Amino acid sequence: MSKPHFICGKANMCLVTENEHKSFLDQQHFKLSPPTPPTYKIIIPPSSTSLLSSTTPSTFQPQTLLIKIVSPYFPQTLNAILPPHISITSYLIQYSISSELIAVHIMNYSNSNPQSNTTFIFSHDEQSDIGTILPSLVDLSIQFKANIIAYDYCNYGRSSSHNNNKHTFTEDSTAIIDLAVKHLKIQLNKIILIGCGIGAIPSCTLAISKNVKGIILISPIFSTFLTSKTFKKIYCPVFITHCKLNGRFSWEGLSEF
Repeated sequence: MSKPHFICGKANMCLVTENEHKSFLDQQHFKLSPPTPPTYKIIIPPSSTSLLSSTTPSTFQPQTLLIKIVSPYFPQTLNAILPPHISITSYLIQYSISSELIAVHIMNYSNSNPQSNTTFIFSHDEQSDIGTILPSLVDLSIQFKANIIAYDYCNYGRSSSHNNNKHTFTEDSTAIIDLAVKHLKIQLNKIILIGCGIGAIPSCTLAISKNVKGIILISPIFSTFLTSKTFKKIYCPVFITHCKLNGRFSWEGLSEF
């Protein structure tokens, strides 16, 4: 297999600005709580390591590299007992000199043409990372015969950013949609966005700017960004579900819609 080396595009616009992002966190008295330490490790092939280490600000080119994820929640031995029609590929996306994202792509080959499957882009909640959600995503893929892309926001899991004061979820979601559309050649009308908790923010940002098939929000955070005005900018089908017993976020914001 030839060494993968793809070029990633950068965002041309940011629908959630730095000030809006900071205002949201301040007004909600919200504290991000990623699993610490991360629930998985990554193994980067030597060829990719040398490529990353040679990157400088003057020579930087956004890129996507194949990696391997090791997690106690999803041991490597499980790959041997996965259904034969399921495959998992892991990526490290370096989309700026200071930011790297970890993403996984689950392919379901039960259809003779897997590229025709619906693809879920899954933005997880504020207390998870890829290591904890991967087994459930495999079940989701099997149940719905869908392909799935999931990722960790910067400073979640093994994703990282050295410029925290300026980093927003929009940058993360833009890198992921580029992975889906530009590298994996997935059509926008085959993509359904799924956002859990704080994942509703990047999901809605993408739904506003991209003509996707639909969006599903699970216990979304209703905030200064995520309001009824937000949904007036979304033209694809929207499905929202929220548990009344969710102790972190109120379901009462649903009454607006």
